Amino acid sequence: MSAIRADFDSLTPIFGPQMQALRLQQAETAQALVEIGNQRSEEHRHADEAYTALLAEQQQLQQRFEESDQARKTLETTLVARDQEVETLRAECAQLKISARLMRARLQADFESDLANVLVTQRRNADARVTQQQEIRRLQVAVEQARALERHRAEEGQRLTEDRDRSTAEREDLARQLAAYRSSTSWKITAPLRLVVRALRWRR
Repeated sequence: MSAIRADFDSLTPIFGPQMQALRLQQAETAQALVEIGNQRSEEHRHADEAYTALLAEQQQLQQRFEESDQARKTLETTLVARDQEVETLRAECAQLKISARLMRARLQADFESDLANVLVTQRRNADARVTQQQEIRRLQVAVEQARALERHRAEEGQRLTEDRDRSTAEREDLARQLAAYRSSTSWKITAPLRLVVRALRWRR
């Protein structure tokens, strides 16, 4: 035993520095592993934060897409309703013009007939001045009524024309708003998301 201990003591000066260097290297390696583990943990934390931010942004984009789609549908419905109103106003305007022409022709025919009757009556009854004057007054009233009716029809036609022009301007304004929605940045940004949503719906 004493010989073995003596041999070990004689070898200690040789392996002592190597053992210390090995222990120092192990300590440095352990420290490096701890630093690498901390770095990995920090990277995982940053990745989780980035993923959370991306999810929030995706939800915002989805909400904007739904709002834009709802606004588009509302505008399209409004445009269809305006088109129907315009067509109805055009039909009413055309009908009023036809009615005005027919009324004018009928009044003109009535006036000419009444005037012819008055002339015949005037020739036959030269002495009936009072009756003739009354008839002329009646005809004048009829003419004034006809003119008033014609003015009323013209005013009504003008009002309908203005309503039609206003409806056309509103429809054009709505069309411009729809074009502005479609050319907006949010609409362009959500274009890929709309494609993905449509593809998912198509697969279902």
